Amino acid sequence: MGKLLLFILLSLTAPVFCGENFGVPAKYTLLRESKDARALEVVDNCLYVGTRNSLFVYDISDALAPKKVAELKNTGTARQMASNGDYLYMTRRASGILIVDIRDRKNPKKAGFYDTVEMATGIDISGNLLFCAQRIYGVETLDISDPVNPRPLSLQRTHEAQSCVWKNGLLYVGDWGASKLTVIDMKNPSAPHKLCEKELDGYGDGVDADDKYCYAATGHHSRNKDRSKRFGNGHGLEIFCLKNPENPQKLSTVKFPKFHMTGNDYWTIRVSGNTAVVADTHNGLFIVDVTDRKAPVILKRAEFPKVKQWTKRVIPACVADIRLGDGAIYAAVQGIGLAVIPEKSVKKTPPRSRVVTAISGAAKPELANYDRYDFNCTVRRVAVKGDTAYTACSVGGLKVFDLKTRKVIQNISGICAYDAAVDGKKLYCAAGEDGIITYLIGADNRLKEIQRRNVFNDPRRKGRTTRPHVQMLMKPATGSLLIYSDRSAHIHFADTGNNLDTVASESWVRLLYGDAVSDCDINGVTPVHFCGFGTLWFKIEGNRVRLTERAADQKNLSGQSQGWTVLNGKFFAPSANGYTLLAAENNGKDFRSRKFKGLGGTATACGNIVAITGRVKGTIRVYDFSNEDRPVELEEFSLNITGTPDRARFWSGHLLIPAGLDGLLISKQEIKGK
Repeated sequence: MGKLLLFILLSLTAPVFCGENFGVPAKYTLLRESKDARALEVVDNCLYVGTRNSLFVYDISDALAPKKVAELKNTGTARQMASNGDYLYMTRRASGILIVDIRDRKNPKKAGFYDTVEMATGIDISGNLLFCAQRIYGVETLDISDPVNPRPLSLQRTHEAQSCVWKNGLLYVGDWGASKLTVIDMKNPSAPHKLCEKELDGYGDGVDADDKYCYAATGHHSRNKDRSKRFGNGHGLEIFCLKNPENPQKLSTVKFPKFHMTGNDYWTIRVSGNTAVVADTHNGLFIVDVTDRKAPVILKRAEFPKVKQWTKRVIPACVADIRLGDGAIYAAVQGIGLAVIPEKSVKKTPPRSRVVTAISGAAKPELANYDRYDFNCTVRRVAVKGDTAYTACSVGGLKVFDLKTRKVIQNISGICAYDAAVDGKKLYCAAGEDGIITYLIGADNRLKEIQRRNVFNDPRRKGRTTRPHVQMLMKPATGSLLIYSDRSAHIHFADTGNNLDTVASESWVRLLYGDAVSDCDINGVTPVHFCGFGTLWFKIEGNRVRLTERAADQKNLSGQSQGWTVLNGKFFAPSANGYTLLAAENNGKDFRSRKFKGLGGTATACGNIVAITGRVKGTIRVYDFSNEDRPVELEEFSLNITGTPDRARFWSGHLLIPAGLDGLLISKQEIKGK
């Protein structure tokens, strides 16, 4: 593990460059008004530039002299963008997909939002279908027949989908850490299936395809058999023949300079005729002649001015995205702006297909030991009070569900509900860009809104300058503080007794992908685990909180998709290969770990029963921990589903599971130990 930590630290602080010549220097001009450019899209004679919190519009009637004509503010941080001609769809990682009406090309307007399963990263569109690559959760397919109200169709799991491109009913996916080009059959978008995986000599990301070839941009580390030649040598362009499009065959690879730094680790490819243009982050931009697909040749390289990175290193600015115009290449250069590169061999990419794909529903299988309640939306989280379940249903709002009659007794629409937490007669809802909404729970268990707190303007909130997308809540039993997060690298504490003012914020580099906060405290002791870095230990007393320790020695207790709970007076930390029990005293220094497979996910405990729900693979596992050294799986309650099951809850011995697109699952029987 010491070597692994050293590798991570070197990766974070020590960029590696190669001084070789890779083509002649490409000339370019810079438009610095869109300084933090991150994502691009071209529609007709307009270039759309997504930045950290704005969408700029440029008139490119003169391709080499773009003119800014509009700006739409407060759009969130753009990752990638795609358009069907009338609407622009912007992926924003944890903040889902923003939908922008661009029918009036130079007057964009926010039109809608879709809450994706997880980190909305890559995107492509074909007719009435939208494909969104979401890292370790695979690719989510949406029906955008109603362009401002996307409807989820399916989720196809892959290793780590970073980008995707549709071609003739197939989806080609760049799988990141697995170094794969994955091919998915999308002819029935409600029931996609994986066809094959092809090895890449570098981490996968950007993909492009025409009728004959598929192109993959790669980065980070090589898969060379000689381990000494792997580090930083994964950057390049790989070309595959699509004679059999369901089973591409690799034709060639061209390599770019050796380089490595985490953070800005994504690579983009666009192809026009016999010219391929590749964005290779801090390595710059490469123009490659692919006339001979078996022997591509690098013609030009554009390197950009140096800027200070988050690591405080000063290195060349990162090329985050590229698009093509008639005789021009447009590059989004972070910290610099928009670069315009003259290139006569490229033309504007043709508009995406508007052919409508017929959609047939896919029947959901019957579950032997669970009842399924389909709310026609994504069920993210559930909070229980008495015989009532308060279900956070994403863009479907907040639904009050009577567990005895099994009926929805109240539907609160018009919000995006990510999470819910009960505190006596109040319920708090994590409502994305609306912040935290407080409801009063009535005698009939229905909700009445009493406050909306937009935490963005709270001066004590540390972290990002962009609008927070509140997604996670935890109300400790001790004190008056509510814990919230937007899945960034920050955790915040708000005082429920004082207008939900934020009283403290802390962070530790790593993003809070999973449920890093234990669902219970122990006498005010509350751990927050940052995978790969360690655990922050807090002590809550009334309306105050103290950070008591940063326990770096606990960095490997759980993975990025695991969540902690409390089991028999100790914190329970699951991992893919076992579990750890930590005493609250001395910040978990008194702990013991056990090897046990099958615990990858988020844990919830009731007595000796522990439910582990895994969103990544759709797994539900239930165990009897009467003997903490030898847990027994209750196999009749364990299953795999197509949805994304999140943290379970217990009600009168029954298990409640918010199962994403699979709705709300409730065990038919009470769960008892063996």
